[in-house]
Amino acid sequence: MIDAGQQEFNDAVFKLFDSADATKKIAFQLSGITTGNTRTITVPDESFTLIDWTSTDQNFSTSGTGLIGGVCDLAADVTGQGVGASFFSGVATGDNPRFRIYGYDTDVSARQEYLEIYINTGGNLIFSGIFGYALWNISNRYAADVQMMFGDYGNIAFEADTGQTVDSGLMGLRKYSTTQSPVLIICEFSDMGFDFAHPQQVNPTLFLHSDNQSTTEWLSFHHDGTDGVIAVGTGNIKLSNSLVFADAKDIILNTTTGTKIGTATDQKLAFYNSTPIIQPSAYTQTYATADKTHAARTAAAVGDLVATSGGWGASSEVNFDKISDAIDKLVADQADTAQIVNSLIDDLQALGLAG
Repeated sequence: MIDAGQQEFNDAVFKLFDSADATKKIAFQLSGITTGNTRTITVPDESFTLIDWTSTDQNFSTSGTGLIGGVCDLAADVTGQGVGASFFSGVATGDNPRFRIYGYDTDVSARQEYLEIYINTGGNLIFSGIFGYALWNISNRYAADVQMMFGDYGNIAFEADTGQTVDSGLMGLRKYSTTQSPVLIICEFSDMGFDFAHPQQVNPTLFLHSDNQSTTEWLSFHHDGTDGVIAVGTGNIKLSNSLVFADAKDIILNTTTGTKIGTATDQKLAFYNSTPIIQPSAYTQTYATADKTHAARTAAAVGDLVATSGGWGASSEVNFDKISDAIDKLVADQADTAQIVNSLIDDLQALGLAG
């Protein structure tokens, strides 16, 4: 019984009940207040509904467009919002309570457009959503030495690294298991769902693909631990400008199959700033004997022919023999020279520098 003029009431006896159903009651429990303290509840100048943060959802404002709570049943609670309403809710899914922000949707029976934020069992903050993507209209910046990762295992990560000799931007490619590879593929946007079928790589590798959905039209860069390697899946590597080597740097060729400079006789080549020409026409080597030993010359000057054994000049047998010997030696020397020339032609032909 409450006395007239009474200003304080025992929370064990003071209750309010529903005007239509007296069995529906509300009571106040003040045991949680610190001894000797009075706590004040201030009511705003508007109608509102008290929120139970630990059970079902309640309207956050009179408009009904703000929904917040501990548990949200998508079918029961979300679909009841008005057409085009934007609101947010708490969602309990398994062991990971989640926070959702729902967007505009003319189909109130669906309510599928939302951004979901939660912390998974591994302690990671997860952003997820459905229908669409996250669009940032302001700049985003990560602190130094903090990684921005992609993939379930951080397959690729970006970082502003201050641990380098000079602060540098780093991109890390993870080889977590036999099903992953330290590979970065650059392709046309619409080809991102295509399987380019690159096998697992040992070293971090960059693949640049053509505009076509092809498993062979690529250019790659990597270092194999010994050398830098540039490769293509098909076609050739084209340089659009001159190639300049630093001083004292060489062209090192393989020792197995070898390397061709020019793959057809109509391709032009020149040395030392000469005008490039196609391969010269072929030599006709009717005399085909070749020898790479350039022997010492054997012919010598005949000298004066003197009067011996019967006369002057070639009429003398001694003098005639002297002339004949000189001619024989000239022939031998000329043959030796011809054989050297043949060898040079053969070598130049083998190199492709002569026809």
